[in-house]
Amino acid sequence: MNRIAARGILLGIGLLLVVSQPLAGSEFARFFGTVFDDKGKPLENVTLALEPTGDQGARAVTVTRGNRGNYMFDTVRAGTYVLKVQADGLAIVSMKARATAPSSSAPVWQVDGKVRPANRPQLKVEGGMQVQCDVVVGSSASAANDEYATLLERVRKGDCGGALSDLESYAAANPSGRAYYLLGFCNGTLKKEDAAIDALKRAAELDPGFAGTHTLLAQMYERKESYGDAEAAYRKELANPAAAPQVQADAWAGLGRVLRIGNRTDAAIEAFEKVIELAPSRPESYVELSSLYTKAGKPDRAAAVLAQAKKAGVSDPVALLNLGVSNFNKKDYAAAEAVFREVIDSGASDENLALAYGLLGRCQLRKNDTSAAVASLKKSLALDPKGRLAAETANILKSLKQQ
Repeated sequence: MNRIAARGILLGIGLLLVVSQPLAGSEFARFFGTVFDDKGKPLENVTLALEPTGDQGARAVTVTRGNRGNYMFDTVRAGTYVLKVQADGLAIVSMKARATAPSSSAPVWQVDGKVRPANRPQLKVEGGMQVQCDVVVGSSASAANDEYATLLERVRKGDCGGALSDLESYAAANPSGRAYYLLGFCNGTLKKEDAAIDALKRAAELDPGFAGTHTLLAQMYERKESYGDAEAAYRKELANPAAAPQVQADAWAGLGRVLRIGNRTDAAIEAFEKVIELAPSRPESYVELSSLYTKAGKPDRAAAVLAQAKKAGVSDPVALLNLGVSNFNKKDYAAAEAVFREVIDSGASDENLALAYGLLGRCQLRKNDTSAAVASLKKSLALDPKGRLAAETANILKSLKQQ
C-alpha cells in the first residue's frame, strides 16, 4: 500500500499543548515541513490543509512542491488546528512536529508518533510562532488498520477500561463488524451488558458472517437471564458457515447450558455431545454431560463419559465425585466406592480428596469394614479439617470410638 509522509512536529494522541502566555511578535505564524511516503521518499503535489478546530484560526491550503516534497503555509493565524491530507483515500500516518516562539530555540510544544484518524493531534499555534511539521502519508484504510491493531493489542493486554472511549471513537469513524465486536467485547468485560448487546447487534448488522459475534451476544443475554434470546443467538452462530470448529464448539457449549437451565435435558445432552465431538480436549464438556446423564437416571452413560474423558486425558475429579454421590444415593455402594477410589488416584485437590475419602469411609461402613472406614474418615479430616463433611465425619468417628 502506498504511503506518504511529512517532516515536522507532532502532538501525542488527543494531546493539546497550550501556550500559557501569548507570544510576542507578528500576528501570523510560519508553518512548514516535508511530506514523505513510508519508504522515506519526499513527495510532490500533495495537498495539505490546516483545519481550525475552534473559533480562532482560519483554514489554509497548500501543495508540496519540487522533488524535495516541501510545503509552507506562509501566514497562519493564531488558533488550534488539525493538519490533514486533502485527497480521497489518503491520510497522515505519522507526524513529527516542533513549535518554537520568536527569538527562542526552546520548543513550546513538540510531538513525534503515529496519527490516529479518529483522534488527530490538535496543534496550538500562536502569533509569531515557527512550526516545523514533517509527516508520513499513507492510505486512510491502512491508517485505520494500524489503529485497529493498536486497540486490539491494548484489549489483549487487558486494558478494556482505558481503551473503551478510543474504541467508541474508532467504531464510529470506521464502522465494521470487527470494530463493533471489539467494542462489545470490552463492554462485556467491564460488565456493561446492555452496551455490549447494542454493540454486538451492530456488529452483526454490519457483518453477519463475522464468526463469534452471536456467541458473545448470547453470553451477554445469559448474564441477563434472557435465555430465549441467548438460545436464538447461539443458534444463529451455529448456522454461520464461516464459523470455525472451535467457534461452533463454543456455541454448542453455550446452547447446552441454556437448554440445561431450561430443564431440556435430552437436548442439552445432544449439545454437549456435539461439543466433545468438535473439541475433545475441553474437560468442562465431559463434566456437564456426565452430570446430565446422572440427572437423567443413566449412571452407566455417566460413567462411560468419564471413562471417555480419562482416555482423552481430561478427566475431572468433580465429575467423578458427582457420579459417586449419585451411586451412593442410589445405594449402589460398590459402584460408588469404585468411583471414589478413582478420584483418590486422580491427583485431585485436597478439598476433593477429603470428600472422596469421607464418602469412601461411609461406603466401607455400609459393608461393615470398620477399620478401613476409620482410616478413610481420619484421612478425610486430616486433608480438610473444616471441609463440607468435616463435622459429620468427626461425629461418625466419635460414635465409632464409643462402640
